[in-house]
Amino acid sequence: MKYLDTIERRLLADPNMGVPGFFEPLLRIWQQHKAETEDAFPSYSRFDVLDIPPRLISHLILCKLIGTPRRFFYEVVGEAIESHNGFPAAKRFLADVPLKNKKVMAREFGLTVLKRSAIFSRGPYIGQNDYVKEIERLICPYRIDGETFAFVTLARFALDETAMRDATLRVDRLMGVGLHKSV
Repeated sequence: MKYLDTIERRLLADPNMGVPGFFEPLLRIWQQHKAETEDAFPSYSRFDVLDIPPRLISHLILCKLIGTPRRFFYEVVGEAIESHNGFPAAKRFLADVPLKNKKVMAREFGLTVLKRSAIFSRGPYIGQNDYVKEIERLICPYRIDGETFAFVTLARFALDETAMRDATLRVDRLMGVGLHKSV
């Protein structure tokens, strides 16, 4: 079994800290919202999905930390992510989706609140399809109210195109979904 933990993590508290170009539009939006508040977290009411370039929407995740006990709930999961995961995750609690790395994801979301910063991280991804080798993600924390948080995330997969061609799924159907890195 592959090691599932994060292999790279960058706290993005410094506005000059960079991320790969794919993630820059979301980071700029979050930094702008953060600069407009005196709180450590921008208000979730400031986020508008229409501010994200349309080409990134299929890579968007909107997650909330809600309830008692506190649980991560996926409101929206983009088509590129669900296609490569092999299962729907929207409108489900993180604990209820069949991800092998859900503890890693919960920790990454939680660290953004603990560190009061957006986080860029990267690590191996083990999903239903072996051709998905790695995931990169930018997680930006927002405050809904009090101690209720939302996380606006972009995720991008690194795909092994040879393994993808050998998969039983139709390659042309999945290659057209979103933007990816080849390994």
